[in-house]
Amino acid sequence: MEQASNAANKKVAAKRFLLIAVIALVPILLLLLRYRSHLAWKVMEHQLELRDAFESPTRLMPLATIPTQWRKTKAAGLNLALPSDMTQIPLEDIEALLFENEELRVFIFPRLPITAGDQAYLQKATEFSPTQREFTWPSLRFEIFQKNVDDFRWSMTNKEVLWHFYCMNIRCDQPGQKVEGFFTNDLDGLLVTENNTASFDWQSNLKPYDGLLQFASKQGELNLDHVRAICHSIELDDND
Repeated sequence: MEQASNAANKKVAAKRFLLIAVIALVPILLLLLRYRSHLAWKVMEHQLELRDAFESPTRLMPLATIPTQWRKTKAAGLNLALPSDMTQIPLEDIEALLFENEELRVFIFPRLPITAGDQAYLQKATEFSPTQREFTWPSLRFEIFQKNVDDFRWSMTNKEVLWHFYCMNIRCDQPGQKVEGFFTNDLDGLLVTENNTASFDWQSNLKPYDGLLQFASKQGELNLDHVRAICHSIELDDND
């Protein structure tokens, strides 16, 4: 009789323990579900040692004044201003126009139409972004460069953490690199400088075209005032 009572008590105790364990486990599972993306990010951050990775300084491009003595030039479907002492150098190996003077080389690549694939990717980025903002290629890359490892917060929503994941996976920084964003009603651009070279990726907000300019110093440091002035002067040639 006593043995039967002890067995019954053990069963009751076991059921109570199981019930308590389930009750305790439910909030843990809910927390894991709520913070699944956050935990995945922390694991990736640790494994890839992202806290020690170089992150390019990123800012909006300072205003630039185009010198009055510069000449207007038509090149590769663009109208732009170049230093008056620049001359065009024939090129055979690459599809670009080269202009240079004693201190600077400017490569102007032909403008290209935005493809359906480009538009689809940018639309997907808009849908994926927590802000749902419309992107051009330069504005998307600028947004990515603006995001840093330290931006992560446990208070982020899962959508915000996934966007953080996306930006950290896509951005590609090189030591010594600096990034400047250029945004007007007519044109968006991204200037990336590294050592004595720079590239300016642009996309029109008026017509479905984008393109690229590359800059290289021939002697000494790259003259960023001239580089920025050239970027500020870019317009699409409506007659091309």
